[in-house]
Amino acid sequence: MITEKDFDNAAANALLYFDDEEKKRLMKDMSDVIEFVSVVKAVKSNKPTAYKPLTISASDLREDIIGNTLSNEDALSNADCADDGYFVVKRRSKGE
Repeated sequence: MITEKDFDNAAANALLYFDDEEKKRLMKDMSDVIEFVSVVKAVKSNKPTAYKPLTISASDLREDIIGNTLSNEDALSNADCADDGYFVVKRRSKGE
């Protein structure tokens, strides 16, 4: 079970804010996930793990094809806020 202190700490580190209802629901969801992982970890099996590392070589990838692209100005034309050719995203703060 995740504690309220652990949840608040994780949310603060991620700059996320939740009302009491969201917090209660998310704490239950996180606790359910942790409980599920504990059950899976507890399963004992004598069978070898069927693990094959993922390897991708350059020949497995498709060639990049350049299509129609937007200019920087066009891409930013509908942005609520832009500065020096970049999108500006406002930080979500407590109470918003």
